[in-house]
Amino acid sequence: MSADHLAGGRRARRRQRLILIEAPEPDTKVIAPKTGGPLFRGVGEYDYACARCGALLCAGLGAGALAGVVFRCWCGALNQVPPP
Repeated sequence: MSADHLAGGRRARRRQRLILIEAPEPDTKVIAPKTGGPLFRGVGEYDYACARCGALLCAGLGAGALAGVVFRCWCGALNQVPPP
């Protein structure tokens, strides 16, 4: 059986922890959630998780999508999306 078949016809996604940072670069916009659940959903192969607590911040993004963007997790950690 193929991986696509095992995933119900969808490609299995890779879970990747983001990069934990102390502070964003000047003029960097920080995206902070107002509610639980992923901030972005797509059909790509990567799920991005908080580097501190592992919470799912983005689901189904393509490689390199949102590179350099900083997310503030519900736990307070600042997470940066890595370059492709």
